[in-house]
Amino acid sequence: MSRQIFITGASSGFGWQLALDCAEAGAGDLVLTARREERLKELAALCQDLGAKATVVAGDISDDSTQAALAGGIDAGADEIVLVNNAGIVGYGLMGEHSSEAIKQT
Repeated sequence: MSRQIFITGASSGFGWQLALDCAEAGAGDLVLTARREERLKELAALCQDLGAKATVVAGDISDDSTQAALAGGIDAGADEIVLVNNAGIVGYGLMGEHSSEAIKQT
């Protein structure tokens, strides 16, 4: 069975560690995304050292161009596609107090 694992927010913290854990476990091909391209390249190299295929898509996941690049990276032949939607920022307060742009970013 082939599996493709998309991890957003992969340049640090939970996303970084999850990518390494998936690579070590042989869980599937990785598609790593975040805004910091150099960190993603570093992570991809570490995952490849562990035997995983790792592709980097640098950009802000709220941007249409980044979303299109990720969608273009989907392997139509994969038996399973897993999305770990880890990217985001924290917003505080009532939803009605925030602009639509602020809500889109969180």
